Amino acid sequence: MENLEEFTIECNPDDISPEYIESLHTTNVNRISIGVQSLDDNILQFINRRHNADAARTGVRNLLTSGYENISIDLIYGIPGQSFESWKQTVDEAVTLGVKHISAYNLSFEEGTEMYKYIDKAPDEEICISMYNYLCKTLKDYGFEHYEISNFAKEGYRSKHNSVYWQGGEYLGIGAGAHSYNGKQRFENGGYKVQGDGNLHWDVKIETLTEQDKYNELIITALRTKEGVNSNKIPNKYLKHFIEQSEPYLEKGELVKNGNFTAISEKGVLISDYIMRNLIL
Repeated sequence: MENLEEFTIECNPDDISPEYIESLHTTNVNRISIGVQSLDDNILQFINRRHNADAARTGVRNLLTSGYENISIDLIYGIPGQSFESWKQTVDEAVTLGVKHISAYNLSFEEGTEMYKYIDKAPDEEICISMYNYLCKTLKDYGFEHYEISNFAKEGYRSKHNSVYWQGGEYLGIGAGAHSYNGKQRFENGGYKVQGDGNLHWDVKIETLTEQDKYNELIITALRTKEGVNSNKIPNKYLKHFIEQSEPYLEKGELVKNGNFTAISEKGVLISDYIMRNLIL
């Protein structure tokens, strides 16, 4: 697989034993994504993670020692009971771990989930904004490029597969639960299921996207990136709408133009969801 650019495997810190690392070296995996979430043991315990902060530190250190350079970690802010100081401690330590990529997401609350009952204990919007701003400033100071709203990378270490998704590219997913996209249709592998004939059949759900669906997805994904939306990729029938709806945000400096690309500025990041809602159909 000499032309392989990126082969990512996702794991939890407690997965990263010496035996696990040894088995990885028998594969073509060249990028490791670790679900760290926090480096505060109290927060990890609250969100019911199996690992503690020391396991995350040890896992990253052992991967680096074994020769893996392309390591990404996931972090979460806005967790019930999480203070700004707790988040600051996690970010301050994360940038010293030696990883090349950091993804950080604001916790979302879905009705019906166990976490939803703690929504009233979550940090308020102002604190979450402060958490995000601290994240962006600190990672920038440590040489991370803010190339997507929730993603930061050292030079040359952007996530290649995620970049394909954000730019509307085609991709193939293999295995149960995997998704694929061929530019026109989305496929979801549901695994083997018993059909009417009593036999097991591979269940695949197919969704054919309309032009409007593809336009909306382009806006929602590409506008999250540093480069933004390429107007050459917008179907002509929606281009006028995009230009007209973009104008107020361009005037206020919340969107910026660079040639054919329109991107969300630093000023507009905190209202990015609102901007996107007004640009889609």
